[in-house]
Amino acid sequence: MNNLVAVLYIVAFAMFIYGLMGLTGPKTAVRGNWIAAAGMAVAVIATLIAIRHTENWPLIIAGLLVGVVLEVGQVQPGRPWVTYVQKRHADSAV
Repeated sequence: MNNLVAVLYIVAFAMFIYGLMGLTGPKTAVRGNWIAAAGMAVAVIATLIAIRHTENWPLIIAGLLVGVVLEVGQVQPGRPWVTYVQKRHADSAV
């Protein structure tokens, strides 16, 4: 199982780097973003496989739920997602 986790981390790393390379132009930015996000999802899955024997699953699930609730609560209806993300980053830079 350790070999599977190592392979998944390598795949995730490659996908993330390939996705970042796609962000260089407006025509490939959406595809690059999706590839990088998929790479990060693979990394999360690999981590969950690596810690599958932990006793802290309720804490992990609670953390995921809190993160989802806080992020979804910030999205305003009728506002494009990209505009929301840009405003959020602009506000945090101040």
